[in-house]
Amino acid sequence: MFAGIPEVFFRAYDDAWPRDDGWQDREPLLQLYHLLVHVEMFGHGYVPGIVSRLDAAGL
Repeated sequence: MFAGIPEVFFRAYDDAWPRDDGWQDREPLLQLYHLLVHVEMFGHGYVPGIVSRLDAAGL
């Protein structure tokens, strides 16, 4: 989520188990849990990331 994952990983993943259509739209929501944990552990500095992902998801 923060450092990124090399594209080679996603190519191999898609070869083994292709992602469903629309996965890009769901990705921000899948990151919410981790950002909420970061808010709890490290403080409010991660709140803007939560807001931006909710906005991206239209929520």
